[in-house]
Amino acid sequence: MMKQPTKDGFAQKKIGSKKPDGFSDNPIRAQVTLALEQRGRAINLIMVAGKACDEPALDILRQTKEGEFYLAIEKDTIISFALSDRIDWRWNQKQAALTTKDDRESLYAVDGGFDDPLTGEIQFYCKARGGDVPQTDGLSIAVDLQQSGGSYLPIIIDPDIRNPPPGGG
Repeated sequence: MMKQPTKDGFAQKKIGSKKPDGFSDNPIRAQVTLALEQRGRAINLIMVAGKACDEPALDILRQTKEGEFYLAIEKDTIISFALSDRIDWRWNQKQAALTTKDDRESLYAVDGGFDDPLTGEIQFYCKARGGDVPQTDGLSIAVDLQQSGGSYLPIIIDPDIRNPPPGGG
């Protein structure tokens, strides 16, 4: 079910920096590079290199039958998110770079990204939930795109926002 907008837009919950309780001392480590790709008039977010760094056979980047991609967290995992250097962008400077729609401090934590916003990686701590029923949380990504004049345009890449939006053209 899609969240309805608040008067300030779609509410985002900041992810804390404290590792989730009971987080593994030996988590899986994975590297994901974010990129943008233009297809016709659309711009798509691309996740590159979803292979785990320390378990080469484990691929955390998965695809649904409908063709949507997601990150599969089967064990406690630290994902290092980096921004592709093919695009003039940086992590957003005025708000949290990674957010969710719901309070998930028991599952997620974020560290890094602001020491060097152009090249800094963000460490995303993900606690495995366990159980047989897959559960998902949309992860919004806040970046600043550099414009041709040198100024930055802040944007939020939100998996719950569709174009066109529900109920409108």
